[in-house]
Amino acid sequence: MPKFSLPFSMKNKLVLMFVSMTFVTYFSLAFILQYAIERHFYSQDFSYISSKFNAIEKELI
Repeated sequence: MPKFSLPFSMKNKLVLMFVSMTFVTYFSLAFILQYAIERHFYSQDFSYISSKFNAIEKELI
């Protein structure tokens, strides 16, 4: 039974494709997580600050 073997250059291309797709996946996930966390805390901080501002404004009026 003959063994199936890839040429050396084909192995290198497959390894390079795997490594590059791993990096692309990691960077994509990192960017998505960073964006989601940033937007969550921005809206959370904005609502907190605006509620404090509205409370102070009501006291002054």
